Amino acid sequence: AVVSTQSTGDDVVAKTMETDGFVLVKPSRKRRNRKTPHVKSVSSILQTVGDDQKIDLSGVIRNVSKQDAEFCDKLCTVIVEKEIQEIVCYGIGKLASCKLAQYQFAVLVNILKRSPQINRCLLYDPVLSQSETDHVAQHVEVMSANDRCSRRVTCNTLFYMIHIVRDAYNRQLFVEAGSTFVQKYRPLK
Repeated sequence: AVVSTQSTGDDVVAKTMETDGFVLVKPSRKRRNRKTPHVKSVSSILQTVGDDQKIDLSGVIRNVSKQDAEFCDKLCTVIVEKEIQEIVCYGIGKLASCKLAQYQFAVLVNILKRSPQINRCLLYDPVLSQSETDHVAQHVEVMSANDRCSRRVTCNTLFYMIHIVRDAYNRQLFVEAGSTFVQKYRPLK
């Protein structure tokens, strides 16, 4: 996690944050125009294809495996450290018409391939067509009913909630931790 601060007098807070695993990022005086390595691929990801086209994500999954191996490895390291046994995915998006949704699904599949300790991966998105659902079912277990982001967990679970509204995050937090936790630790808008 990265935390940014404008003040320089918070050395005690900064040291505490660093011991807790956070990295303190101080803004520089001169702002540079930095380009991220994935800027070109993001624009291509946002291009859409028709819903009636056959879905073949094997190329996207293979590309993510090669191009984003370091990211997936880091994420899998955290998954192993936290002893995650289950992933629940809500709101992956329309795979047939959104390259970004395809990329995010490919990341999920790569996480599953690299994390053998994960016993189960559930996915639900009401926008998936039958052909999309059939394709997704080759990689994960598709939930047939909408539990409205109110799933109780029985083991260490990672919630992979991509295109989800704030209320759904709050609902899931409330189910697990109660209203006090939700009021104190709200997800960002």
